[in-house]
This record gives sequence, structure tokens and C-alpha cells, in this order.
Amino acid sequence: NVVKLLIQNGAHVNEKGMNGATPLHYAANNVNTSIADLLLSNKADLNVQDEDEDTPLHWAVSQQIVNQDKLIDIFELFIQHGACIKMKGKGGETLLHWAAYKGNVDISELLLRHGADPNQRNDASDSPLHDALKNETKDQLNVV
Repeated sequence: NVVKLLIQNGAHVNEKGMNGATPLHYAANNVNTSIADLLLSNKADLNVQDEDEDTPLHWAVSQQIVNQDKLIDIFELFIQHGACIKMKGKGGETLLHWAAYKGNVDISELLLRHGADPNQRNDASDSPLHDALKNETKDQLNVV
């Protein structure tokens, strides 16, 4: 594939582009586990933050995902490589804030199993529980 070819020919995997995003941000945004794995195997920084302080996983969790299994796979890949799941992004939002807001029970459970704090406050003093209620996701309340 072209990504592999570019990397083999010296493309910088941690180079920041528009809005401070790296190639890993885009791979996460597209929930492309194979490209993310390729980038990570070439020393991509999985905790890098863009200009809004969002990590690649913030980009992934904020998307409207049709294939939940792919989203879980990319989260598991990043966690296996040592992603910091407690990092705050724009507005002080953690990954658990985003998962709760999106009503994503599977990702919320995964994050909680790996030590996410259900009482962490964002810059507006809201917890993930507040965000779950903002989106009125009844199933989410069983997890948070």
C-alpha cells in the first residue's frame, strides 16, 4: 500500500500537519487498525496531541462509527502499545467523557477496565456521567 511505500522511503510518521494532526490521528479517525499498526510499528507517537490537545484515540472515539468491532480493535491496539487512556483533550475531555457522550457502552467498559476514572472532571466540571446524561443514553448509565 502507499502508506507502507512512503514510510519505507523515509516519510516521517510523527510529522504534524494541519491542526497539529499526525498520520496516526488520521488512521484513528478512519478507525483503520492495519494502518495504525503499521504506523505504531514504525515508532508513531500514540499519545501525541493535536492543536486542540486531542490524541488519536480522542479522534477515534468522537466519530460516528458503524463498525463497533473495528473501534474496539483500534482501542485495544493502542492500549497494548501503551496509550495513556487518562489524557485530557480539548475542554479537558477524557476518552471516557467522549465514550459516555456517544453512548458507547463497549468502549466505556474497556476504558473502565483499564483504569479510566468515572469521576474525572472536564474543564466545565462535568464528569462522564454528566456527558452520558447530556446525550440521554439510558444504556450508558448502567456502565458509568
